[in-house]
Amino acid sequence: TTAILLGSGLGPEQACENATNFLTSCFTSNKQNADPKTGPACVLDADMMSYPKLKELLIKLNSIENARIIITPHLKELSSFCSICGLGTYSVSELSSIETRRQIGLKAAELFPRTAIIMKSANSLISVPTFNSESTNSFCEFFVCADGNQSLAKAGSGDVLAGLCVSLLAQGYDIKKAAIAACESHALASEYDSN
Repeated sequence: TTAILLGSGLGPEQACENATNFLTSCFTSNKQNADPKTGPACVLDADMMSYPKLKELLIKLNSIENARIIITPHLKELSSFCSICGLGTYSVSELSSIETRRQIGLKAAELFPRTAIIMKSANSLISVPTFNSESTNSFCEFFVCADGNQSLAKAGSGDVLAGLCVSLLAQGYDIKKAAIAACESHALASEYDSN
């Protein structure tokens, strides 16, 4: 199984454009894969949250059967993601509310039914759509990671989380198990480091 991570240190829009063309090509060439454990997988992080064509990219990737997608925005990136994807306009302080983030997860699940979101904050919220191919409705499960400490707010920490997610997807994990395991492992590692 292969999984792709895009966004960490990616930079300007043209770099995002080139990377998304490669990602789309990989997803399209792997779309015939009927096994959900080896379907196309990616993690989008950091600079991808401000990519102007992010909504179109996610719609395209989510249309591929067995796609496994995780995005990992911190609150400022989540604000940008919501604006670009038409989910609403939110300030970072508004996004500190778990209920606000839960509502965003529900809206995102309707648009992107194969995408889990790890909304990074002091209490990270994971939203995971429960996709049902026989229904036009998407539902969501939510998980809160209350572990971890302030060291997770340091630059580069989110890159580690994104790397954990993509490595688990590459091993065949589904988006729910990968997001939860990566988030909790990341948080616990921060607590170990502080002792």
